[in-house]
Amino acid sequence: MTADELALLRGVEAAPDDDLPRLVYADWLDEHGRHARADFIRVQCELASIERRLPGMTAEEKREAEVLRDELAKTEREMMSTRRDESVGVAPTIEGTMNCALSLSLQEHYERGFLKTFSIYRFFENHTADILSCSKMIPRPRIEITSARSLLDSTRSHPDLLRREVWSEVDVVEMYNHGPSQPLLPHEFIPLMRLDFRRLASFNSDRMELNPGHVCVIAERLRAPNLWHINLADNQIVDSGVAFLHRAIYAKTLRSIDLSRNPICRPEISKLTKDRFPSLVRLDLTECPIMPQSLAQLRKQLPGVEVIC
Repeated sequence: MTADELALLRGVEAAPDDDLPRLVYADWLDEHGRHARADFIRVQCELASIERRLPGMTAEEKREAEVLRDELAKTEREMMSTRRDESVGVAPTIEGTMNCALSLSLQEHYERGFLKTFSIYRFFENHTADILSCSKMIPRPRIEITSARSLLDSTRSHPDLLRREVWSEVDVVEMYNHGPSQPLLPHEFIPLMRLDFRRLASFNSDRMELNPGHVCVIAERLRAPNLWHINLADNQIVDSGVAFLHRAIYAKTLRSIDLSRNPICRPEISKLTKDRFPSLVRLDLTECPIMPQSLAQLRKQLPGVEVIC
């Protein structure tokens, strides 16, 4: 990569909502013979632009725009199926480790010409190389791991995974169980909590049959000092489980907690205060059978927090 190309990519990274740096980069690609990559960026930028402008169009303008959108979408599909590597711009240093990106265990989402989200929903040991490759991309995509059981099985088969620094590049962990596997027991969570998730922003563990024991492990052992969202909805968390969250190293960075559809009636209010959760702006208790007195006290102790019930 030349200094000029790096500067253009840095410009794209610095203005994620602006199409202009992307189109300038596309012009540069054309000048250097990388026409498929340039066309892919322009097509996706135009598709996004049409979607943004549709609500303000007249009926006639909408019809014309929808015809153009369909044509561009067809072109986009053809580019991804027949000239994928040229179109998405896999760098030479990344191409070798990204060769499994079309397998059933991975999913890529491109937005306005660049990889936006890289999701692993069936984890295998070799995916650590994919994570490292994605972390070096400019602009950097969001990296997600969406399977608890497969990740746990991989760490058992390859214990050295627990010591690798690759986990510090993961942005989102979703602890869903895929297929007929049994829910994870509290002690099974412990190896996963040893991973260094220092960059982790979102931890989603809904519909996992979690109980207070799980919450204790997640609160005391999850190494995610910058976590801002935790989703524990649709589990078996009772009053005592809520109190464990205040022990977490990420309590002061949390902005959103989802505890909806748990059998929470009288949570330990003394542990849920603005002092313990200074960054909190949203607490979801939808469909929790919480007592009115507890709810009133909770709202009093969390001024400025949107408490949803």
